[in-house]
Amino acid sequence: MNWTRRELMVGAFGMIGTALTPGISKPQDAKTNVVEIGGIAFGTTWRALLAPGTETVRLGHDIRQLLGSLNAILSPFHKTSELARLNAADHQIDVSKSLADVLYEGLRIARLTNGAFDPTVGPAVARYGFGPLREYVAATAPISDYRGLELAGLTVTKSGRSCTFDPCGIGKGYALDRLGDLIFDRGVNSFFVEFGGEVLVCGHHPSGRLWRTAIEDPTPGAPNPRHAITMAGGALATSSDRRNAYVVGGRRYSHIIDPQTTAPVNNGVASVSVLAGSAMTADALATAFMAMGVGSGFALAEREAIPALFVLREGVSYRDIATAAFRDYLIT
Repeated sequence: MNWTRRELMVGAFGMIGTALTPGISKPQDAKTNVVEIGGIAFGTTWRALLAPGTETVRLGHDIRQLLGSLNAILSPFHKTSELARLNAADHQIDVSKSLADVLYEGLRIARLTNGAFDPTVGPAVARYGFGPLREYVAATAPISDYRGLELAGLTVTKSGRSCTFDPCGIGKGYALDRLGDLIFDRGVNSFFVEFGGEVLVCGHHPSGRLWRTAIEDPTPGAPNPRHAITMAGGALATSSDRRNAYVVGGRRYSHIIDPQTTAPVNNGVASVSVLAGSAMTADALATAFMAMGVGSGFALAEREAIPALFVLREGVSYRDIATAAFRDYLIT
């Protein structure tokens, strides 16, 4: 049987959330006995770890072309991007399959989380000094929600021009999935790819062990990762307020907005890490759980058997709480 990469990802994780119990391997340097390629895209960095002997010159060229084309579609910073044309439309517009795929998953996660992930929240993010959609701030009173966007095939219908789509909580995950598809389509069925802190893996490390990766400690200035995990396939995404945040009057304001209040989350959650079959799904769910908080967010993750790790801020200390599906992946 010929397997696609997405079938292998689902095989590793099941329909979102069914955890594979991996064999725990001794911590080893992920760069041992691998070749690495990398670059810059979407305002961040990417890198791929591959088996020795992999042809990397053409692969690296093709990856850069792919990421460039996706940036021309999904960038909220460029006025000539396809996304900019969608946001400027008054009512209805046809879009590419790539943009439709991202919007479809964004709306699916919005419904799953009862709007805790909302891909139309960009103007609210901009009101607090974050994100790119600042030109829409004055026009959005009140701010629209995800129900103002409808997708039918490749046609998007908007409730009005002030209803905008911001892919910042899901677009990078989509690009990572496409990058993984490209590598797999070149006949490489074992790889580790990291894009702006999100990770996608397939197969095994060339030494035969499972791939390993780290979860960043949200403590400001923390020199070491908080945890290490093993992955046999799938994606890991972490949403955190460690960097994009500021403190005013003793309150912490982060770039992650609670769509219910249209204000920065203030629920004690410092970071959420999610494992899923695709980086796009993991990306969106991590953002949603940050907004939902440890109460309803953790309950949803447990109910759907989603591997998730919540790091809670309790005064000057931090506490972890992991779903049952996530604990099988932890090394430390």
